[in-house]
Amino acid sequence: MNYFKINPARVLMAALVSLALVDPSRAVVVDGSLAGDGYGQPVAVQTVQTGFGDNQSELNAAYARVQGGQLFLMFTGNLEPVWNRLEVFIDSTPGGMNHVTRPASSFDRFTFDAGFEPDYLIENISGPSNFIFQFAEFDSDITTGRDTFINVFDGQEQGAVQTAPGEELGFSFGLGFDNTNTAGVTGGVDAADQAAVVAVTTGIELGIPLAAIGNPFGEIKILAMVNGAGGNFLSNQFLGGLEAPQANLASDGQGNVFATLGLIDLNDFAGDQFFTIDIPLTGDLNRDGFVGIDDLGNVLGNWNGNVSPGDMLQGDPSGDGFVGIEDMNLVLGNWNAGTPPPPAGELASAVIPEPGSVALLGVCVVAAIRRR
Repeated sequence: MNYFKINPARVLMAALVSLALVDPSRAVVVDGSLAGDGYGQPVAVQTVQTGFGDNQSELNAAYARVQGGQLFLMFTGNLEPVWNRLEVFIDSTPGGMNHVTRPASSFDRFTFDAGFEPDYLIENISGPSNFIFQFAEFDSDITTGRDTFINVFDGQEQGAVQTAPGEELGFSFGLGFDNTNTAGVTGGVDAADQAAVVAVTTGIELGIPLAAIGNPFGEIKILAMVNGAGGNFLSNQFLGGLEAPQANLASDGQGNVFATLGLIDLNDFAGDQFFTIDIPLTGDLNRDGFVGIDDLGNVLGNWNGNVSPGDMLQGDPSGDGFVGIEDMNLVLGNWNAGTPPPPAGELASAVIPEPGSVALLGVCVVAAIRRR
């Protein structure tokens, strides 16, 4: 019976790719620090000094990792507690708005770079003895599709929490903020010191359920930028970065202040003010682009075992360091998703169940577990 065989060549390739990107033995702890999280190299780095004050509001670099059904994002830098905000836009599903239509919003008529159509917005707002976290569907209706968490650090300006499920959208988020950075970019409008940028290890860290952003897989796009207290005064801190020299954009890209950001078109600035990351298909433990027998074999091969947290090749997509029913559910819940790889060797004779056969497959799995 070939159901639980693993193709060694494909497993080796997946292992090499995984090692090149992150350290899978390290589970991410959302605390506002890169230390011990195994993020690997930054996915975006700052290109210009900050116009919002050295060590006050600056974006140095962005890091990303997917583990246990969550997208972890880390933005190193600072956010001044005068109600300045770090805004993170995510383009992860078809559709979205490139030229924004959001009446009564500070983003009404704002235009993103060509090819970027965000579907979700995360706002991190830093105030005196208060920190506000907001997750919203980014569409024309600004009155629904959002959850706001006020005073998340319980009277403190920084800390680490797991929010309660939002009342509107129902998702819980990890949030860590360490505002102690004293390195990185300096104040000004000139080119940033790249060595100083990547040396910063603290800032704002997010744990975002993939289900909250449409369960994407493949390439998604992210834009992060620092905005002022009223939401209508943009700094020059973007990831991806602006071309130096560059002063604060304010409301119109020229330093003037108006009620909205509607006069800003990011296509007027060189380069793309967003970066891309690749989201692996949930349940695709061997990274071949398809959820099937090989992936289930990774789980069953280490059933009831303790492994390195988040080690996909050892069957731990949940990231808890233990291979069990939660890991199996992540595989079976996305069964047959993706594109089947071409037959090779013994895999050619394997029977790939249709989606309607998952229940029967579950019986086979239980039987296999009992034999173990």
